[in-house]
Amino acid sequence: MAALGAGFLAVVFARGRGAGGIRSTAGARLGALSGLLFFGMRIFFVTSVVAFSHKGGEVRSQFIDKLQQAMARYPGPDVQSVLDFARSPSGLAFLLGVSLIFGFVAFIALGAIGGALGASFLGRRDPP
Repeated sequence: MAALGAGFLAVVFARGRGAGGIRSTAGARLGALSGLLFFGMRIFFVTSVVAFSHKGGEVRSQFIDKLQQAMARYPGPDVQSVLDFARSPSGLAFLLGVSLIFGFVAFIALGAIGGALGASFLGRRDPP
């Protein structure tokens, strides 16, 4: 949701700097760039907090707890094997990698949507 707002605000600030009317395609590109920058800053700050506060074990246990809660909703024979895989170091690394890739794509897509919506809502600025 914040990436959507970042894309929208990127168009608002670009429009305020005298860029005039921004088309939806340009707004989407601007929003995608802001989503990319927002994702990079978020990853930097989250990893910095985890690294400097030495709470890697706590983050890992919270991640596994959330995974167990999600899997409790879907009982089945394969659920335990997936949970065992997630508890292993290689499984945890795989799941974190997949979640990073999903977050990367989601932040860029939401930023682009926010930028396109911002450009279409604000429309062209009337000449002074």
